[in-house]
Amino acid sequence: MQSEILGSGSISSIKNIATGLNARKILLVTGKHSFTSSGAEAALYRHLAHLDIERFSEFDVNPRLEDVGRGVNLLRSFRPDLVIAVGGGSVIDMGKLVSVLSAQPDEDYRAIVEKSIITAKGVPLAAIPTTSGTGSEATHFAVVYIHGQKFSVAHRYMLPDFMIVDAEMTYNTGPYQSAVSGMDALCQGVESYWSVHSTTRSRDFASKAIKSILASLKNSVLTGSKAARREMALGAHYSGQAINITKTTAPHALSYSLTSHYGIPHGHAVALILGKFFAINEENRERSIDRRGSVYFGQIMDDLYTMFGCKNAVACSDCWYRLMESIGLKTEFASLGIKDARDYDFIIDGVNLERLNNHPVPLSRGGLAMLFD
Repeated sequence: MQSEILGSGSISSIKNIATGLNARKILLVTGKHSFTSSGAEAALYRHLAHLDIERFSEFDVNPRLEDVGRGVNLLRSFRPDLVIAVGGGSVIDMGKLVSVLSAQPDEDYRAIVEKSIITAKGVPLAAIPTTSGTGSEATHFAVVYIHGQKFSVAHRYMLPDFMIVDAEMTYNTGPYQSAVSGMDALCQGVESYWSVHSTTRSRDFASKAIKSILASLKNSVLTGSKAARREMALGAHYSGQAINITKTTAPHALSYSLTSHYGIPHGHAVALILGKFFAINEENRERSIDRRGSVYFGQIMDDLYTMFGCKNAVACSDCWYRLMESIGLKTEFASLGIKDARDYDFIIDGVNLERLNNHPVPLSRGGLAMLFD
């Protein structure tokens, strides 16, 4: 049974969690710098001062399988009673992977990752985000890279046991990171809403995410307003809950090579692409592959236009890119190093086919090339 703890100051609940588990040893999985700059280090050591703590932070921003292996070795030698992952999405994903993979009888981690062969639950995991972006604390999957190729591991045992969303941990996040994280959360909300796997529950989470983020993103980035950052923390958490049910769709599928090859941060990369899909989806409204039919899908798109305060796909796309520009994110592919047909082909060739299958309209290679017109 997962425990969800939301609100400013909620990081203090970690003391009760540790006590409830009779924990004596804690493995902290953290970012290299965000752990200190966010204020999480001071808060956690204050609340856990009486416990034996080991910290693991030496891994790439895009975690590699070798990094996971080192984390598993540390966990097995230290033998903690609780793992606490505190940081952005990659840090929380690392916490999930280290906890779960350490419990598997097979040590062929590559096979486990590639086939999601998970048979045992790991050490209890508490996840504490320091960015308002991925919502990873609320999802049952994690990302890891093997020789530069991205893999997503999905299993119910990957879902953290404790989710602590304390907006105070995001107050010191810089403007660009806030913008990138915020757009990632917004993309997740939109993609979950139109996904072929959406449910009444996931659409409720997604609409809450979209509305919260649209109401607070600009202020969060431009002024650092604490009220806006509290709203963003909730919005990002809702987006995580939404994609935990549906997973993401075509914009995410197309974004990965923009990050791994062109160095565009994930949230920026997805946002760059998603704005184009309002028109693509609208043009293919009658050809929707959603089992609930084209009328249903048309209503979904109309719902999204309403949430953005727009009348149609073109207006929604314009609104999307104006929002990006207003928070300092470039919106032109060429300005980010994506300039010709070779780049476009490379991006399309690197698409995650599983995520394309979640998309509500059929997509051809020619149709995807239209993204770069």
